[in-house]
Amino acid sequence: MTPILNELRVGNRVWSMGGYPDHGPTESPRVSIPADTGGLIVATGKPYLTMDQLLYVVRWDTGQTSKHYS
Repeated sequence: MTPILNELRVGNRVWSMGGYPDHGPTESPRVSIPADTGGLIVATGKPYLTMDQLLYVVRWDTGQTSKHYS
């Protein structure tokens, strides 16, 4: 299956553009993703029933994993 460009879904690639320094919630470990790093969306989730936005799990080419809203 050919991925649709610019669509956020599991299996599509993303790029960090400006990077994500010290990214993550305050209550858990934080990561720093360098600028211009590629990654793969590996999962989605809805952590809160009251929110409509999906949370995307990205596994970066550096081996790090982080979560992001669109």
